[in-house]
Amino acid sequence: MGQEELCRLLDSLGIAYRLVEHLGVQPGSVTPLGVLNGLDPAVTVVLDEDLKQREQVAVHPNVNTATLYLLWEDLITVLEEAENPVTSIKL
Repeated sequence: MGQEELCRLLDSLGIAYRLVEHLGVQPGSVTPLGVLNGLDPAVTVVLDEDLKQREQVAVHPNVNTATLYLLWEDLITVLEEAENPVTSIKL
């Protein structure tokens, strides 16, 4: 699935409303760390598989005015502690 196709799919699902309801973040602040808000344990975090090859992964800390740089393994550890499902796919 390409990035454009993924964006169209997410838009068709009413993603803006769901971001606030299920993750507690506003559009533009989307981050895998949103699951740390603990609003919906059924939310699956989907990450780009290519990020595994990076030395560090940049993520927003639930606001888009700051950026955190984490090792892939550290990001996965934090996400797994939130007890939400985590998967990676080839985009």
